[in-house]
Amino acid sequence: MSFTFNFGFADDKPAEEEVPTHVAAPFKHVLPTSLCDSYPVIADIIRISESESDCLFKRNVADVKFEVAATDDMEAFPLPSQSGAAAVRQSIVSGSDLIAGVYEGGLKTWEGVGDLIGVLMRLTEEGQVHLDSKKVLEIGCGSGLPGIWCLQKGAEVDFQDYNEDVLQLVTIPNVLLNTVNKPTFSSTDATVECDITPPAIPTSCHFYAGDWTNMSASVPPQQYDIILASETIYTAFSYASQLSLMKHVIKQGGVAYVAAKGMYFGCSGSLEMFVRFAESQGVTVERIWRGGEGVGREVVKLSF
Repeated sequence: MSFTFNFGFADDKPAEEEVPTHVAAPFKHVLPTSLCDSYPVIADIIRISESESDCLFKRNVADVKFEVAATDDMEAFPLPSQSGAAAVRQSIVSGSDLIAGVYEGGLKTWEGVGDLIGVLMRLTEEGQVHLDSKKVLEIGCGSGLPGIWCLQKGAEVDFQDYNEDVLQLVTIPNVLLNTVNKPTFSSTDATVECDITPPAIPTSCHFYAGDWTNMSASVPPQQYDIILASETIYTAFSYASQLSLMKHVIKQGGVAYVAAKGMYFGCSGSLEMFVRFAESQGVTVERIWRGGEGVGREVVKLSF
């Protein structure tokens, strides 16, 4: 696929120095919350093909930061915590993309998101993947755009992220922007402003916050046909819990698609380490796409 996604990625700078200590955030089913039934947001327009009408919308990061600043004291955030908007607020104030055990980078849309959507588009066009009425889980979802694309193709999609506030501030608005609150725009627009209505969230999707280990212990087994993950393997400490969750919730014959960089500088993870670990757990790994410069990026298919 030669089309280039205009996700507006930030520079791929190293993440924060990783601390080999994991804080297990409680698992929680998240419902949309808002002080009002409708409120305005600014959305970036992501064109995913040469067709002007073929696009996705994602909430503008500056708009998220403005909401946090408008509703809280940016200089008075508490000590690291997994509750409320503390994690996002601390990330904004510190300028960090990753704070181990506190914030897992959900505000940014990383390159692997575009890679994963591109692969899903190709596989559906070739008839290798059928999404209508399938159950899909996107883990470490952040913006949730791959899952949202699947939702538009008729799948039932659940979204999981470590931070509840990422779901409330980013994922849920993005789902609304691409379903019941789709904005109108012109061919020259890069952003658009529109109102979203959280109570109108589609019933074909659900949102879960918390740690993968706690999710594995809290949800029934063999629920999903397809699992999606983008840029979730940057720390080797998470491989066991990530694969354990996948193996727990995947249906017999189901598959996972994982988009990742070859190496994550400043962190402990790499694609080769993840592939070796997955294979050691009896998972079949197929490398189905490669691109990018330098360390490169790949999408791999996991069969369980």
